[in-house]
Amino acid sequence: MKSEIRILGLDDAPFSFSDSSTDVIGVIMRGNHYIEGVLHDVITIDGTDATSTCEHMIAKTRHAMQLKAILFDGATMGGFNIIDIDQIWEKTKIPVITVTRKKPDFEKIQLALQGHFSDWKNRLDLLEKEVFKRFKQRIIKYSLNIRVLLLLKQKK
Repeated sequence: MKSEIRILGLDDAPFSFSDSSTDVIGVIMRGNHYIEGVLHDVITIDGTDATSTCEHMIAKTRHAMQLKAILFDGATMGGFNIIDIDQIWEKTKIPVITVTRKKPDFEKIQLALQGHFSDWKNRLDLLEKEVFKRFKQRIIKYSLNIRVLLLLKQKK
């Protein structure tokens, strides 16, 4: 058995808002230097299919049972196609980590959602869920644990 943990990172590809869809790429890393697999699927720009698409990608990889964490760059893909991280955790039982560079401005997010979506309240509620706040608080803990594990592995 290999000693390094496997982590899946998922993110969307660059897109234009005139596009109807964008690619979602997943990379499964073992340790900090070995790519175990690359996953691909497509989501709708500003749609509601990011969560189900990510769940499908996770379920179909042969590494699913070996994954120790799932990482996202933020809680949205393809514009405001919001990822329900609680649902992904419930379906996979794999810890979900969202990495956010700066604290979201929920007032600006609300204005943007109200201006573009009839279901803006549902989208905002999903972003503001208490579960999302709990996961944000755990990011530092998980990031530090992962960093320590990788550093210890490098010193061997």
